Amino acid sequence: MVVCGYGKVILFGEHFVVYGLPAIASALELRVTAEVIPAEHGIAADDLLSGKKVFLGRDSAPIIDLMPFFLKKFNVPKDRHFYLKLASDVPRHGGLGSSAALVVAVTRAMNEYFKSGFSDEQVNKVAFEAEKYFHMTPSGVDNTAATYGGMVWFQKQPDNRVTMERIKLSQPVEIVIGDTGVSRDTGNVVQGLRERKENNPEKYHQIFAEAESLVHEAKQALLGCDLPLVGELMNRNHKLLQDMEVSSYELDSLCKVALRSWALGAKLTGAGKGGCMLALTPGRNLQERVANAFTDEGYTAIKTSIG
Repeated sequence: MVVCGYGKVILFGEHFVVYGLPAIASALELRVTAEVIPAEHGIAADDLLSGKKVFLGRDSAPIIDLMPFFLKKFNVPKDRHFYLKLASDVPRHGGLGSSAALVVAVTRAMNEYFKSGFSDEQVNKVAFEAEKYFHMTPSGVDNTAATYGGMVWFQKQPDNRVTMERIKLSQPVEIVIGDTGVSRDTGNVVQGLRERKENNPEKYHQIFAEAESLVHEAKQALLGCDLPLVGELMNRNHKLLQDMEVSSYELDSLCKVALRSWALGAKLTGAGKGGCMLALTPGRNLQERVANAFTDEGYTAIKTSIG
């Protein structure tokens, strides 16, 4: 059986979510698909980075390096042989949750093949543990969106419990994702922010207080389908991320291009310092206009929807 994990965008709250503030994320139509196929010899998987088939015990690649973790989770005997067939249309290193989509898809595929009977909640927990291979201290929002789909309100409590609530829109809303083409190390971006926050607590206390107020306001705007207000709040969220020094020239440029093309709002998504941003463009005509503006500037545009 072919199963999947979804890519995602964070609409509000990236970086803040690591510190226990709420975030709003939405799964995308972009996804990683996975299927376990019986094999005669060994354990193999598709490496999405190189496009090659890699083998346990012979090669080193993220998915094959994670295989012992998955084998243990699903109590797979050493004499079982299989091939993990993978495919993805989620851009890597762009802040769209490619690693979370991958580990959710793999967890689901192995759950189906080995008939483990894991619920979505259990799939999500396994994926969160696997995400630590890619991000040492993940917040959990990426794997949650990748597992459940749709739009979610996510908050990690001080005792590590997670509050997750679905946000249902009356209908999907078109967006355009702009890819800067600039890769970055999420761990380094997160660590740099942590150091700046420790060195200037007064400044960041004010930023975080505004971010918390903003995400609550955004939730109500989304539930009320007040898209102009959602766009305005996205712009304010991006300004806070600029103040925290996690944006970049390319991200800021794409946001300006989007707003000049009448997008309702624009902001970076993910860690920043490169990767992707998103523009709120309800309606096919506006979506097409903004996407064309991005490509005219030499950037990659992805037309998709949230909710």
